Amino acid sequence: MMPDTISAMPGKTLFMTAANRDAVLVTRTGNQMRRRALNFADEHAALNWCLDRQATFVLLPKKSNHAQN
Repeated sequence: MMPDTISAMPGKTLFMTAANRDAVLVTRTGNQMRRRALNFADEHAALNWCLDRQATFVLLPKKSNHAQN
């Protein structure tokens, strides 16, 4: 039997687009969701930040249309 991955996930998820220094941290506390903008030197710095804080890291591919990034 597989564990319930949704309930096992940490309450912090960092979303970042490749080649973009800006990221969005979404924090879940109970039924409340908050977001906060963060800035990193690169994707590796963001991943290290997530590893240190047990946050989920979602790296999205760079789009050719900059309005979508």
